[in-house]
Amino acid sequence: TEHKYILSWQEALLLQKNLDTVMSRDVHCMDGEGYEVRSLYFDTLCDRSCAEKEDGLLEHEKIRIRIYGLSDSVIKLESKKKWGEMQRKITLPITYSVYQALCRGDYGVLLDMKEQDALYFYHKLSSGMMPKSIVQYNRMSFCIPTNNIRITLDSRIRATEGGLDLFAPSLHTHPVLPENLVIAEVKYNHFLLGYIKDAVSLMNRSENSFSKYFEGRSFYRRFI
Repeated sequence: TEHKYILSWQEALLLQKNLDTVMSRDVHCMDGEGYEVRSLYFDTLCDRSCAEKEDGLLEHEKIRIRIYGLSDSVIKLESKKKWGEMQRKITLPITYSVYQALCRGDYGVLLDMKEQDALYFYHKLSSGMMPKSIVQYNRMSFCIPTNNIRITLDSRIRATEGGLDLFAPSLHTHPVLPENLVIAEVKYNHFLLGYIKDAVSLMNRSENSFSKYFEGRSFYRRFI
C-alpha cells in the first residue's frame, strides 16, 4: 500500500525529526541531504502511461530504469503497477551495457538474461515503448523490516524530456514542484504499525495522487 502527501518544507523537517526517533534511515542517507535518485521513464509513441494517469484509471503501470547518484553499481529496471492505493513493483537488476542497449531500443538483450522477470520486461518494452523523460530528486528515506514499512521524503524534484542520458554529469531540467514543497510517501505491506501512525500523524492533509513522471511530462501536458 502507498499513500502520498504534499508537505511544506517546514512540515517535512518536523516529520523527519519524528521519524528519526522511531525508524532507521536508509543506509544511503545518513547525512541530512539524503541521496539523489534518477529515473528514466519509458512510454509508447502515443504516451499510453501518461494517458492512463490523466484519465484517472485505477489500474496503470510505469516502466523505468533507476540509478542512485551517478554510480553504475546499482541499475534497476522496474515496473510499478498500481490498483488504486495498492501497488506491485517488479525489479530487475541490469548492467550498464544492458542499460545502453535498452536506451537504443535493443530490447532483445533481455532475452539473454536468465531471470524470469526479464521476459516480462521484454514483452512490455517491445510493445512499442521508448525512453521519454528523466526525473531526478533528492530522497530521504526511513525503513523498518516489519511489514516492509518505508517512508520517503522527496525534494528538489526536477525533470527533462531532452538529453535522456541517466549518467550525464548535469541534466537540463525544469522544476516539477516549487522548491519549498516535498512529497512524502508512506509504503507498507499488510498494515502500518501504531507507533509509526503516531509519528506521521502531523500529516493532517488529504492524500494526493501526485505522479513525478506525469507532472514531469510538461510537453505532453501542455500540447497533447
